[in-house]
Amino acid sequence: MKIKPRAGKLLNKVTCLIHVKLLFLLSVLLLLIVIPAVPAFADEPATSINIADFAASAAIPKIVLDQALEQPLTINKELQSALTVDSAGRFLKDLNLKLVVFTTGDGKQSLGLHYMLSKDIKHFFFTNNDSRQTGLSYSLDLEGNVACEKNINPNDFLNSTFSVHYFQSRGGVIKITADFDTALNQLEDKMASIEDQNQLLTSAEFKAFATALRNQMSDQYYIDFSAIGGLESNQSFTDKQFYYGIQLGLDLKAWNPQSKLAKYNIFDWPFALIRFLSDNDRTFSPRGSAIPAVLFGLDMVDPLTGTVKKLHQDDSFFTRWRAETSFRTPLSLRNSIFFEASYRYYWEPGASNLIQQNSMDRFGYFAAAITMPSGIFASYATGKLPSDLENDQVYELGFKLNL
Repeated sequence: MKIKPRAGKLLNKVTCLIHVKLLFLLSVLLLLIVIPAVPAFADEPATSINIADFAASAAIPKIVLDQALEQPLTINKELQSALTVDSAGRFLKDLNLKLVVFTTGDGKQSLGLHYMLSKDIKHFFFTNNDSRQTGLSYSLDLEGNVACEKNINPNDFLNSTFSVHYFQSRGGVIKITADFDTALNQLEDKMASIEDQNQLLTSAEFKAFATALRNQMSDQYYIDFSAIGGLESNQSFTDKQFYYGIQLGLDLKAWNPQSKLAKYNIFDWPFALIRFLSDNDRTFSPRGSAIPAVLFGLDMVDPLTGTVKKLHQDDSFFTRWRAETSFRTPLSLRNSIFFEASYRYYWEPGASNLIQQNSMDRFGYFAAAITMPSGIFASYATGKLPSDLENDQVYELGFKLNL
């Protein structure tokens, strides 16, 4: 039986709604399974404090705490807030700008700008104590690449989203001991006598404090369930699509280097070997702070204009599954050089033959970068983004602008 076009569109929308409901039920089930399995930390000693409260109460600047924890890459909103420097121009501080030179696989080059803004608009706490924080937050996230020559923009993708989050963080508690108090007092004395921050961060007192801090911190578990809506486009907005959906984020940090989770973080083993052979670490020491964060999502996508719109000839919404993982780890602690990597995967179930023939039903995008403390970075990316028809290989060299 042949389905009429209008009936086919209605069937597609009903199917999409069923997918959304299934993902919602699956996400709730995951939350019910995962959250009770996370250690409750009810037996944490009275002489303990979480990193957010410690950052608020201690005389240690947030940038020093961030360096002590080795600049972790995290989706944990509370941890980000605890390690981010407050300022009158906070909006500009949240804006990350990088001047880059894009180089394509065939050697074409263009000067461009990468921007990223991640802004928490509001927080509401249901629970906020030493070992557990739960609540709601609203977030605005903007990210994209703009090239001076738009025809030579291999990463021609802009993504603007608004999301509502239910989050829960457990652990990450600092156990206050005599040794930790001694290291903290020594650092405070050092800060009183040294005004130069770079000199402070290379001092023996800072290294002793950083080691004591990580040794006293418990493992930290973070779960984020959110509803999201956004607009994806190229820089000229000739290709654009609206989407909305739900997503689940998971982030685990094993701060103590003696933690089993840290030792068995196989993703950091190659970099732990580099640090050991280059005499940055005295022993082979994988970082539990470099355990990759993961994100799973289900979107309803409405192609408005451009390539994706033409390929979806029935002019209807389509369902898209996506997954993303990312992590950062130190390459050289002595020189504050870091390695970052991320991978995104997109899948359109039940895609038409035309979509499959153009390899738009499932595709991935991998990016890696080496960053320097001066803001200089070099990166490599390969794969496809949602509006791409072909795989790209992109090399970038640039530097971060400090606002």
